[in-house]
Amino acid sequence: IKAGGLCTDTYGTPTFLESFGAGNSEYSSATPASLGFTTTYTDKGRPTPDGSFTIVNDVPHDYNTWINGTDHTGNAGGYMMLVNAAGTPGEVFRRTISGLTPGIRYQFSAFISNINYGYNQIKPNINFNIVTATNDTVASMSSGDINETQTLQWKKVGMSFVSPLTTLTLVMVTNAPGGSGNDFVVDDISLAPCIQST
Repeated sequence: IKAGGLCTDTYGTPTFLESFGAGNSEYSSATPASLGFTTTYTDKGRPTPDGSFTIVNDVPHDYNTWINGTDHTGNAGGYMMLVNAAGTPGEVFRRTISGLTPGIRYQFSAFISNINYGYNQIKPNINFNIVTATNDTVASMSSGDINETQTLQWKKVGMSFVSPLTTLTLVMVTNAPGGSGNDFVVDDISLAPCIQST
């Protein structure tokens, strides 16, 4: 099954939305397990070295090329997932969703921002995959390179696909190698039905 771009029409109430919650502390006490997803990255807190992640409500100044900024959701103290990607591709996010309607077109999307403002660094590039319980790929699409900006700017990326099953798994995988750059934040990961089903 081929993936399409983001819904060209409007989309309905999300079947699933991960906004990572909110809180007064800069670093969230939530874990992937408590939020219901898995990742191959390790929660290191601060600092956040290559191959690790943390859940924060403000990008910390761990490195002098990181852009300060807050989450996409816009709620007070809203958290986001910060990833310092490893040297090899890794799973940023994996979550199984049930209760889907076969034949309906859904949009799998997230808001992502490159948090490096230094040029000539590796740009984040994320693959969005829809897989079955046996890890067979239903649909897949790359975000393409997420370019540097001078201030934190959120970019909505993802794809649409027609669901063949009632249960599928959402997976986000880094495509780019780690090293200098490839640092990003992600927020508001969602799966929502497109209004105009095909």
